[in-house]
Amino acid sequence: MNNAYNYYKLYIWFWLSSYGILFAILSYLDEMRLLPINRPIYLKGLMAIILGTLLFYFIPHNLEIKGKNYANT
Repeated sequence: MNNAYNYYKLYIWFWLSSYGILFAILSYLDEMRLLPINRPIYLKGLMAIILGTLLFYFIPHNLEIKGKNYANT
């Protein structure tokens, strides 16, 4: 039970990290005025969720921490 719980915690952590990375990149692009000016306020967050999810699935993530492989749980 504990291994499965740790696996899901790591899974959520990796997804939130990829969302945060993309939100930071989009914020930088927004500061540089490279994103469209006339856009809804929520668009940056929505783009970060979609692109962060793509990043999460296309960049392989290794769930092995401190010698424990959580991917094979």
